[in-house]
Amino acid sequence: MIFANLALSYPLSILARALYDNPRPFVVENFTPLIQHLSDNGFPSDHTLLLASLAAGVGFFNKKTASFLWLIVILVGVSRVFSGVHHYADILGSIVIALIAKWIVHFVLERKKKV
Repeated sequence: MIFANLALSYPLSILARALYDNPRPFVVENFTPLIQHLSDNGFPSDHTLLLASLAAGVGFFNKKTASFLWLIVILVGVSRVFSGVHHYADILGSIVIALIAKWIVHFVLERKKKV
């Protein structure tokens, strides 16, 4: 389930990136970010997406570990915003994509059990 969640999150993020363009904060506000980065579309945050997908996938098996991973997701997301390479919308979008992927994986596997 973890790998399915990770594998589904990536194409969903590509679709989201194609549908929504969000220039990075340092491009819009014309400053130098703390982390050197390309000035491409910032939506969604790949770092946050990877960790959120992992946390969501682990949530199928171990709620305590998943809670710890969600804390890391939040810390990484906030650090990406404070470093000037993402907006909060990019972080929230990544989390939503990971949760949508988890819901789809859960739905498909539950349906498969009934067949």
